[in-house]
Amino acid sequence: MHGSIDPQPTYNRWLILGLGLLAAILVHIQVVATIDTMTAGRLFDPDAYMRLQRVLELQMHGQWFDGTTLRTNAPFGELIHWTRPFDVILLAGAWLGSTVTDFRTALEIWGRIIGPVLLLLLVVVWRFGTRGLLSDRGFIISMLLVPLLPLFDLTFALNRPDHHGLLSLLFVAGLVLMFRIVVTDNRNTRPALAVGILSGIAIWVSVEAVGATAYFAAALGLLWLWRGQPYLGRIVFFMVGLFATLTLALIVERAPSDWTVEAYRSFSIVHWFAVGVGTITWIGLAAFVQKRGGDDTFRRRFTAALIGALVPALAVALVFPQFFQGPLVEYDATIMARWLPLVPEYQPIWPDTLARSALFVDELGPVLIAILFVLYRLRRGDQMERQLMLFLLLGFAFYLPLSLSVLRWTVYLQALAWLPWTLATLAVLDAAPQLSLGKLKIPIRMPAVALFVTAPALLALIITAQPQARPQVAAGAAGAFCDWPQMETHLGQRHADANGNEQILLTDITQGPALVWHTPYSVIGAPYGNTQPLGDTFRFFGATEDSVPREIAKQRRVDLVLVCTGSPDRQFYHAIGPGAMFAQLTDGVSPDWLEPAALPEELAKAFRLYRVSF
Repeated sequence: MHGSIDPQPTYNRWLILGLGLLAAILVHIQVVATIDTMTAGRLFDPDAYMRLQRVLELQMHGQWFDGTTLRTNAPFGELIHWTRPFDVILLAGAWLGSTVTDFRTALEIWGRIIGPVLLLLLVVVWRFGTRGLLSDRGFIISMLLVPLLPLFDLTFALNRPDHHGLLSLLFVAGLVLMFRIVVTDNRNTRPALAVGILSGIAIWVSVEAVGATAYFAAALGLLWLWRGQPYLGRIVFFMVGLFATLTLALIVERAPSDWTVEAYRSFSIVHWFAVGVGTITWIGLAAFVQKRGGDDTFRRRFTAALIGALVPALAVALVFPQFFQGPLVEYDATIMARWLPLVPEYQPIWPDTLARSALFVDELGPVLIAILFVLYRLRRGDQMERQLMLFLLLGFAFYLPLSLSVLRWTVYLQALAWLPWTLATLAVLDAAPQLSLGKLKIPIRMPAVALFVTAPALLALIITAQPQARPQVAAGAAGAFCDWPQMETHLGQRHADANGNEQILLTDITQGPALVWHTPYSVIGAPYGNTQPLGDTFRFFGATEDSVPREIAKQRRVDLVLVCTGSPDRQFYHAIGPGAMFAQLTDGVSPDWLEPAALPEELAKAFRLYRVSF
């Protein structure tokens, strides 16, 4: 590893303590203000409940290759696009916990703490990967900055058993290995092989990691163009590690009969084929270049790199042309246009309104500081530091446009900003500013550093406090508070009909997974991109004539319909008009085939429950 970028061996303990306290206060304010789902023992979001249900069913039925659940998209069942690696982690932890309690309880407890456990692993990975870049002081400060990278930190949240924390951990692990590759001149290919393996695992976990894999591959290719050997060997080992991992993943994840099934939202033959062609191409290029006398000219390297990029792209375009349309290509565009606006992580972060400006400053403030620092060090660092900064700049150029259009990509952008933001903070710390009052010199190091690192979060809070930044609710679109936990308790006591048959419930799609986990009911809609149940739910509640919802209820054998006057969907259905089924049901008006069911007084303030009677 090249010499340390942060050579200072000591640190101010009082400064560290102060920064930690400020970070904790700001995070507490943000959590209390924006994440009400983490209170009252609730899991983080619908995905958290559905993931636990998926693992519970795997444990109960042992159907490794069939992840279909009959509890959503009832009565037909639904195959969610998630893959098995994170299921295995949850299953293993719950299995160990089941030695002292029942499996379901152990699964929920392990699911609640899996995020912080992954965060502890992140600390180890980060310390190992930045040993030659950050001193002890720099490492400690970098860890205190994590809570001020909001979306990145949120992937490791308590009560969040989903794969986003694992993806963040894998990305950072690949990132720090790339740091080692970028700042060393030796011919060691093991880090590149390891990055390929980690990238393959990440794609297996979720195909959104294709972006990170492309970033790492592009960085290796550009380094080869710039520096020549030894980066060609590293590209080959990266591709070999990636292809070997994905080959194993395909065998383990899918039944042999499904190895050739195309899928774009989850790992499949499509991604294996793209990487396979790329691997063969680069192995052939490396052999050809060496046979023709090496890669000693830029022209030779550029020609080879162009072939290495174009051949896999053209092969995929010919065999799987839908690949370049994105992972949602399999779904109905009309339903996606209705569903995606309900999903916060798919919203843009471009500051075109005051509310989005607050989000932009909070999420991208540290990133912008990091980018400015990277540009500054590009001119003043030595060759190895410039290579590191160029590597980071490439990542910013790739992920910044994506993040502005879709919030979820900001996680990767903040992970990229972690190191340069730490280095920028250390630069402010080492500047040791003083306030001069005549001959009196007053050190203001701690206030200066504290203001520097907390400025984005503080500015976001100030913007959020403005009345114009608060969401505007259309007249008649508000409703009573929906106490879903209390409703789940009530429903859990009345889940079967007179003949003892399990019942099907039609309600808000965002509440479906929690109802599945907490009650014995099956539901129609859940927020997972399956356009059939999503479309039927939207058409049922948005219908202005009786025949459409009646037909849906018959086809799906619906037993109960539940609505809440305070549902976020109220504003959407209210815009259709007072004749929409949702508006009628919340007002207590129902067709003759829906009989009002009695509810306890507290629940009746917000909920309306109807029994299907035909």
